[in-house]
Formats: sequence, C-alpha cells, structure tokens
Amino acid sequence: MDDPLDPRFRDLALQREALEGLFAQHFDDDAQVLLHEALYLAEEAHEGQTRDEGDPYLIHPVRVARNLLGGMEVRDAAMAAAALLHDVVEDNPAYSFEDIATRFGKEVAALVRGATQDKARETKAAYIARIMEGPREGMLVKVADKLDNVRSLLLRRDRGARWQRHLAETEALYLPLARKAGNAWALQEMERYLARAKAYTPPAA
Repeated sequence: MDDPLDPRFRDLALQREALEGLFAQHFDDDAQVLLHEALYLAEEAHEGQTRDEGDPYLIHPVRVARNLLGGMEVRDAAMAAAALLHDVVEDNPAYSFEDIATRFGKEVAALVRGATQDKARETKAAYIARIMEGPREGMLVKVADKLDNVRSLLLRRDRGARWQRHLAETEALYLPLARKAGNAWALQEMERYLARAKAYTPPAA
C-alpha cells in the first residue's frame, strides 16, 4: 500500500480503512474520537479538490497520517490529527487556525500552523528552515507529508521544470529535514523513492 505503483496506494477506501485500523490499534477511545473528527474535517475541507496525479485530495492527508502512525511509529494523537489537517487552512479559506484550535485544541492548531507555509512572506527554504528550528513533533509531521509527496512523484507524467524543481527541493530541503527529525525509516524511504523517481519513466498514456 505504500508503493505508488501498487494500485492500493491510490485506493482511498483501502487507505482510509488502514488508517482507521491504526487508530483502533494504538489509541484509547477519547483519542480515537479526536482522530475521526480530524479525518471528517479533512474530508469536508478537501471536498472536490484533487492531487496532481488526479486522485481525490483526501488520500494525501490519509497517507500522511498512515506514514506517521505506521512506518514512523509515532503514537501521539495530536500529531496524527495535525497530519490529517496540515493542508486544511492553506487549501480552503473557509477554515482558520482559530477554527482548528477551537475544535482540536491549541497543540493541534500549533502543529498545523507550523506545517503551513506563509507564501506571502516565506520562501520554501525559509519555511523549511523555520520547521527545522522548531519542535521535533512539527518536523516529523512535515517529514510524513513530504514522504508522501516524494512517493507520488512516480505517478506524475509532467516531467518538466516543475517536476525537476520538486526533485531538487527534496534533495536540498526535505532530506536534510528528515535527517534532523531523526526518524531512520522515513529518511530511508525518502531516499529510496527519490532515487526511484529519478530513474523511473512512466508508461505512455
């Protein structure tokens, strides 16, 4: 389910079922309520949005949370909720950090805010530098996010300047972030899928 060339990687129902299984396996009832509410809000906020590869956008935060709770072995409900919500404020103007704080608490809102780039004031490099200077929890959430993006590069058919920029950003910004965050599994996965993305040629449409 983690290999982008496996059809299950793009199957939202299966990815969601696997994530909810991790909720049940690792969290008590109160934490599960929080996580299901975060999942429902992500679904609401990203309704109608799609990824570059054409999939429903919701599959991205679901896989990000699966990275965090699965291979990265994080057992923190606030971090998992932030993983599900990390793009909500950036991608939907109907939601604010204050909304996140009201519904999920200040800790979750702080993690979501930390994971959100202020595109009017921050370059990509400054944004990642800020995360690297912040708490490890925020770094891990962003690493889980970028790991899914690196894996998804294999699905992209646009191999032009934007795709090349994403490869370069992974090497220059996201691998150093993963090293500093100190999660060996995530770093190894990011390195592996970056190498695969560079070498892989998608089949003709």
